[in-house]
Amino acid sequence: MTDQNLQPSEVTGASTIVDAFGFWPSFHDAEIVELHLVREGLSKVVVELYVQTKKATVCFKLKNVVELCLDNFNHQNVLFDLTLTKTEIGYKLIMEPSFGLSGQIESEDIQVELLEVKNVVES
Repeated sequence: MTDQNLQPSEVTGASTIVDAFGFWPSFHDAEIVELHLVREGLSKVVVELYVQTKKATVCFKLKNVVELCLDNFNHQNVLFDLTLTKTEIGYKLIMEPSFGLSGQIESEDIQVELLEVKNVVES
């Protein structure tokens, strides 16, 4: 079986993000602000993004990481794209960079959580 892109509805917790914005946002130009890896349990990738007039913080929770490849962690880690795929083992989070961190993390399970959403005041 080859990796298959996931629909947001297939990811636990994605509905809260869709409910907040009315759609699954593009993670283009989002910034990875936290990366927390553990051998067993929940590893986390926290991303900040702007969606229309809102700033959101989203946490991808990866249960039991089985494989990873990361490169270029930097003072700023801006995404070109973020993709979720289904694999034979579980799920893969693929981070394509505009600047900074790139790579992929494969885990047995993945969940997404909307940590914060704020209206951004335009001047």
